Amino acid sequence: MTSSLSLQPNPINLAQAFLDGVVNHPDRMALVSECEELTYAQLGGRVQALRGALGVLNGRCVGVLAHKSPVAYAAVQAILAQGGTYVPLNPAFPAARNAYIAQKAGLDTLVVGDECADALEALVKHSEGHYALVCHGDAPGIRSLLECYPDRLSLVPTNPDDAPAQAEAPAELAYVLFTSGSTGQPKGVMVRHENVASYLRSLLSLYPIDPEDRITQTFDLTFDLSVHDQFVCWTAGATLVAFPDRALQSPLEWTSKHGVTVWFSVPSVAAFLESTRQVIPGALPGIRLSLFCGEKLTWKTVQLWRSIAPNSRISNLYGPTEATIAITHHEILSDFRETDAYQGGIPIGQAFPGQRTRILREDGNTCPQGEVGALWLGGDQVTPGYLGDQEKTLERFVERDGEVWYRTGDLVLQEASGVIQYVGREDFQVKVMGYRIELGEIEHALMRASDAAFALADVARIRGDIDEIFCVLPAHCKPQRKSIKAEIKQILPSYMVPRKFYFTDDIPLNANGKMDRGVIKRRAEGGSLSE
Repeated sequence: MTSSLSLQPNPINLAQAFLDGVVNHPDRMALVSECEELTYAQLGGRVQALRGALGVLNGRCVGVLAHKSPVAYAAVQAILAQGGTYVPLNPAFPAARNAYIAQKAGLDTLVVGDECADALEALVKHSEGHYALVCHGDAPGIRSLLECYPDRLSLVPTNPDDAPAQAEAPAELAYVLFTSGSTGQPKGVMVRHENVASYLRSLLSLYPIDPEDRITQTFDLTFDLSVHDQFVCWTAGATLVAFPDRALQSPLEWTSKHGVTVWFSVPSVAAFLESTRQVIPGALPGIRLSLFCGEKLTWKTVQLWRSIAPNSRISNLYGPTEATIAITHHEILSDFRETDAYQGGIPIGQAFPGQRTRILREDGNTCPQGEVGALWLGGDQVTPGYLGDQEKTLERFVERDGEVWYRTGDLVLQEASGVIQYVGREDFQVKVMGYRIELGEIEHALMRASDAAFALADVARIRGDIDEIFCVLPAHCKPQRKSIKAEIKQILPSYMVPRKFYFTDDIPLNANGKMDRGVIKRRAEGGSLSE
C-alpha cells in the first residue's frame, strides 16, 4: 500500500483480543446474526480458515465485500491478524463508488460473502484488473462468476490449518474508511491500530462491558461506528448481536428477542420509533447502557429513550472518523434538564482521558468560555490523514506547538463547567442517519444528472424529528425528475439521495450574492416550495 505519509509501525494488533477469546472462552457466544449464531470457537474457525487463504499480508490492503454476516466479521479479524489493512466495500453502494475505492486503495484481494455475487459482478464491470477472491464454504454464487470472468477473478482456497494461534505483527494501518468528499469523490481516512486501541482503553474505563453483555451491531462496515461494536464487544469477551437491515425497521422486537444489554446507535434510530408510532414505555428494561453517536442527540430523543429503556445509563459520544470513532462523551444524568441543552441538543461533553480539544476564533486565538469557535482535536486518537491525498491531509491536519491537530469544521462553545456544546458546521457538511455527507458531492451529482446551472442540497426537518436531505433544481428540470433521481442513484449511496425534490427559479440571494441556504431551508420546512 502506498501513502504520502510516513507511518511508524505499531506493536499492538487489534485482532489479538478476539484470538485470545477463542482460547480462553471458546464455548461462549460470540455472534448472533440473522443466519446463524456462533461461539468464539466457531467464529474463530472461520477466522483461521480465512487467515490460511490470505497468508501473511505485510501491510497490504484487502477489501471486504459483505453484509452484516459472519463472513464480514471473520474477514475483519482475519485481515488484521495476518498483518493487513481492511477496506470495507458496501454491497448496497453504487458499483462505480466501490470501484473507485478499490482502485484508490489498490485492492487486488477481496473477502466476499456469497450473498454479494451481484455486487461483485457489478464491481468487476466497473473496474479493471484482477481480483483474488477469498470466500467461506462452497460459495456457489461466487463460483458461477469465476466461470463468467476467468481472466478477472480467481478463487483462493481456504485452509484453517495454515494459521498460527497468534496474530502477525500489525500493519501500519488497521483500516481505511472512505467518507464523503467535497470534490465529488470519497476520501480514505487512514486509521492506525493504536488509534483504535486508545479509544478502547478510554471507552472501557468509562463504560465497563461485562462478558455477559449482549451488544448491538447496527452499522454497516463502511460506517466507523461498526469498529466500536466489534472491538468493544470481543475485547470484553461479550456477545455481538448483529441487526439485519429489516430489524432496524422494528428494533424493539429484535433487541428484546436477543436480550440486548448494551445499545449503540445513531440518534435517528430512536427518533424513528416515534415517527412510526413504535414507542412502548418500558419495552427494554434489560438495557443497562445506551450510547448514541454520529449525529446530534436531542433532549426529545433522550426523553423518548428513557421511557423505552428506563434502567439504562445514557451517554452522548462525539467524534469524526479522523479522530477514531468518538473522542468526547457526556453522560445524561437524572438531574439533566431541558434548559441544560443547547438549542435542544445534548452537550458533546468533554474529551476522553489523554485526548485534547481546542476551540479557536478565526484569528487562531483561543475562544473564551461561552463564545462560539472552531473545534480542533488532538491526542493519539487523531489519525494520520487521507490515503493518497497529501494536500487534503495538510489542509485538515495542522501542526501547532509540536502536536498535530485535526480541524473538525464543527462550531462549538465551552461552558464554565468545561462541558462543550455543539453549535453547527463551518461548511456545508452534514450528518444524516449518522453518515457524514458533503452537500457539495450531492450537488455535483445533481448537476451532472440534470445538466442544470445550479443545484442546492441541504437537510431539513420536513417530517417529524428526523433530518432529511432535500434538493432544489431549476423549474425547467421538473419533467426530468424521474430520470434525474434514477441517475443519481447510480452515483450516490442511498443515504445521500434526496428524499424531497423541489423545482423553482425563485432562488433567494444573500448580501454576498450567494444562494441563501437559510431562507431556502426555512421554505422547505414550511412547505412553501413546489415539488
